[in-house]
Amino acid sequence: MVIGMCKLKDHQKSHTSESPPRQKRKRHDLVNPFLSDSETENDREGDENLKTDNSESDTKNDVENILNDVCPDASTSEIKVALQECNEDVNAAAQQLLGIPLIVIGDGENRPESSASSNIDTCNPIFLSDLTPEAAVLEFQKQKIDEDLPKQRFTVCRVDDIVDIDLRQMIVHHLNVTSTKESQTLVTASEKEELLQYFLEAGIDPDTFPTNRELVIQELMMFHVIDKRRLQLNDIAKGMDEVSLTTFLIKCSSLSKLVFPEENERIIKAKEVINCLLFQEREESEANQLAADFFLRYIEEIEKKQEDGAGLVDLIHFWTACNCLQHKARSLLVKFDGNNIVLPLSETCFKTIVLPTKHSSFESFKNSMDMALKFGAHGFVFN
Repeated sequence: MVIGMCKLKDHQKSHTSESPPRQKRKRHDLVNPFLSDSETENDREGDENLKTDNSESDTKNDVENILNDVCPDASTSEIKVALQECNEDVNAAAQQLLGIPLIVIGDGENRPESSASSNIDTCNPIFLSDLTPEAAVLEFQKQKIDEDLPKQRFTVCRVDDIVDIDLRQMIVHHLNVTSTKESQTLVTASEKEELLQYFLEAGIDPDTFPTNRELVIQELMMFHVIDKRRLQLNDIAKGMDEVSLTTFLIKCSSLSKLVFPEENERIIKAKEVINCLLFQEREESEANQLAADFFLRYIEEIEKKQEDGAGLVDLIHFWTACNCLQHKARSLLVKFDGNNIVLPLSETCFKTIVLPTKHSSFESFKNSMDMALKFGAHGFVFN
């Protein structure tokens, strides 16, 4: 019986047979019977070299893509030329493409040594205020010399940025310990207890402190310098929005400097403060006269603020709840108590300070003023 071609095709479509898939053999699995074992091994080494070349090519492409993101105006040919001239150094190539003068850090003996003592850099400023951009780049590169360590030496937080003086002293102590041979010294129970409240506030497990003191200290500083202040700034921003202060400052931008004074405007001189003073009942008694003389001397002494002492900005802040001097002559009122208080008091709404008259020596008066200005309550102010 003869089957027509049409029926044959229909039969093939309805009775397809699935053949098992053929396994693709890798090149090095195929053995050429005409090659010796050494020639086969050389063939496999060639494959490995090919993979390495591909990996290096991918890495080079990644570097070029990074430079393309950093320098979008540079062409592909310019990026390749910059990499060749800088010996494949990405940082140097980026500086060349951006037009920044090339800064080379010395190697070997000229390169700064990295050690555990680098942690004490948290006690020093990051950059000096008068650095040029090129010098700032140099300083930043010096901070990143420990390439084998997971943590860079460029530390954002500094001890001076911590407001709490007690916490600042404890952190300095532990930083000094971690930077010396005594870093393996066990943490005492008293040291752990005095830091317990700070750990709980920052959400840090106190049990990790004895085993990893340096990391916990860095995390504690990060919270008190950045995270905690971020929460405070968010609260201030929310309050400003609720009273429409933000909208008001946008419409009256000239008043923004009064609310948020710049750093150079916070420099207050003793003569400026003395010109604003208005003494009340100064001649009523010898105690009032003595306290007034002490106060004038105190103002002149704190004009040059010491490291641990109070300054004129602290005095005006305590006095008027403002951290800059924005007052007319004879507008800051000075009163005297009736020999009842030891520390000064302030009435910020009325720009009034009440001086104690109990102190018979200037040192005693100065100590009471310093204590009030450094640890006393301040009025409402934008910092």
